[in-house]
Amino acid sequence: MPQSISTASSNVGFISALNEAGAYAGGYLVTNEWGRPLEFRVSARVTPNRVQRILYGETLEPYVLADLIGRNLLSKTATTVSWILTDRRAFLDLRGEIDIPLAWATDVEVEACGASPALTRVTRSGDRSVYCREDFSADIESLQSHLACCRFDLLEPFERVICAIQESERLGGLTDAGTKA
Repeated sequence: MPQSISTASSNVGFISALNEAGAYAGGYLVTNEWGRPLEFRVSARVTPNRVQRILYGETLEPYVLADLIGRNLLSKTATTVSWILTDRRAFLDLRGEIDIPLAWATDVEVEACGASPALTRVTRSGDRSVYCREDFSADIESLQSHLACCRFDLLEPFERVICAIQESERLGGLTDAGTKA
């Protein structure tokens, strides 16, 4: 992956996905510290077949989102980010392959036991919490620092990502494409 931590960069990556009728499409938006778009990537739809659904079982979504969609989106992105935020827990599996702190923002309370991978809460704001993988606990301080400096609503970009995925599919032929803003 060409992504690496850059102390000069305060750009943020937002990665999300749609699952419609069993077909997944992902989007990755890079913004500056003010939430302005710098680059956007959208994946082609991935539709697991019946055999894959049986064989992967509960690990299907992390495999599709992290290994197939997420890895592809990040590898094609030219803009460097300091950290990445997702609204889909399955993308946390990407963290083992990148050198950038990755966190999951959710309104779901995560129990410590039984979660795989185990998660650590980075921060809580209102009814939302931000988690990172416990095996990357060094990310906590970095993520807390980035979250404290963020100048916009962290959940709003996910709405833009989902709408942009839908719009690119509506326009047709723009899958696996990128846009520099």
